[in-house]
Amino acid sequence: MIILVVCTVFCLVLVKSKTGRALQAIKGDELASVMMGINVTYYKILAFVLSACICAAAGALYATLIGYVDPNTFNFDVSTLILSVVILGGMGTIRGMFLGAAILIALPEVSRFLMVYRFVLYGVILVVMMRFRPQGILGWKSQLPYKLSRQVMERLKTAETEEAGDNG
Repeated sequence: MIILVVCTVFCLVLVKSKTGRALQAIKGDELASVMMGINVTYYKILAFVLSACICAAAGALYATLIGYVDPNTFNFDVSTLILSVVILGGMGTIRGMFLGAAILIALPEVSRFLMVYRFVLYGVILVVMMRFRPQGILGWKSQLPYKLSRQVMERLKTAETEEAGDNG
């Protein structure tokens, strides 16, 4: 749990840093990022290295937990579960990953009688999410450049209603 908290705090700090803003800009529009003076190649390599470090730490911890290393540990079932967690929670949100994992790890425990159809249920969840909510449950939060205060949100809503009244 300590390592989970440390990794989560690291990711939160990274997202709010200059590097995180550069990575979000590259995700949004790579050409615009180049025009803004962001070294896209450097940040892509940095993102790859950071994700590899986090995955290596997770793999080392998992290997010590199970006591051996086997390439068959992460088979199709586990890969499908991980993909489902990412799609359900929403790519680009840390809270979404926690929510997606909590739902998809608790779901088989709650629906024990449907264990035979577990992957059918995962498939239905993936299809429904990709059709109706492709950004995930909390994916809309990843589209905001920063958190807006309530006052700003109220002003935006007021401006939208005034604009709708002017156009109507």
